[in-house]
Amino acid sequence: MKSGVNWLSPVLNEFAYSVVRHVPYIHQGHGIKGLLSLDQLMKKFPHWEPKVWEKAMHFLETDEPKVSRLFHKDFETLEKIVDPTEGRDFGPNHILGEGIYPLSYWAMWKKYQELGLKNLLLSYVDKAVDRISFLGHEISILSAYLEFSEVIQGNEELELYTMERFTEFMTASYLVKVEASATDGVDPEISELSVLKACLTNPSFYGHNILAFCWLQRGARFLNAQQYRKSLQAISKLSKKNPKATKAKEMLAAVSVVNDEEFEKALLDLFVDGPPNNHQYTLSAALSNLWDKYPEKEIRHLILANTKYFKDTPNF
Repeated sequence: MKSGVNWLSPVLNEFAYSVVRHVPYIHQGHGIKGLLSLDQLMKKFPHWEPKVWEKAMHFLETDEPKVSRLFHKDFETLEKIVDPTEGRDFGPNHILGEGIYPLSYWAMWKKYQELGLKNLLLSYVDKAVDRISFLGHEISILSAYLEFSEVIQGNEELELYTMERFTEFMTASYLVKVEASATDGVDPEISELSVLKACLTNPSFYGHNILAFCWLQRGARFLNAQQYRKSLQAISKLSKKNPKATKAKEMLAAVSVVNDEEFEKALLDLFVDGPPNNHQYTLSAALSNLWDKYPEKEIRHLILANTKYFKDTPNF
């Protein structure tokens, strides 16, 4: 078994080497977020049957196409790119700013050599915070990358593959123009609990508002106070778009008993038999995380209602 992976459940150690080779087919890759979600649930529910984890790992292993090599290595001898006519230096910032491939792998690798993986990821936090939009991937996936950077710290192979997957994520997510401030029209005194309640009441497609909130919480230690507040306000805005009050009431009405046993039963149903999708696993982990963190009766009623609801459909 390959080594050098910290914190992960032993069965996921080898799996990490596969996940970092997964490339997205729908705009942004979810492999690393899926891996960390699986790790969280394995540690919390070690009594779940092995076939439960085997099914999840098989799905995550086969869901996305995989690469077999590191692309930046094609350009390792390239020091710089200079226009012979004007003498202009087309360095990493230009290449990445234009999303030029395959040279973007070289450009990000140059930054990785200078900063290291974690600091490289941290250098994009402001871009993420300014661009949080529908589904909230800008902050949720970045938070997963930051957490993963600590898991694989010191493992050069995993870091390099992760750096290349982040290159794809960055150019797909952060090159869009910022059209409005994330804080426009939002109460600056907004509370975490009120935002969470709004996300649970209007969770969006496969619970993406819940996922955005949960991963912001998980990644909060990587953000400064202003970045965190701005992100929280942006997620609040997402949770207020296209409200479906009737559907939310129906979702809540379907839950009569709220306790740990009912929640774990519903969570296992979602995890095993939910609509086949990476979010079947990432949402399960997020709901479990929130259940543990927020004991308030009203919030737990909403968490259980979402767990039951998304077992049958990804749409809200």
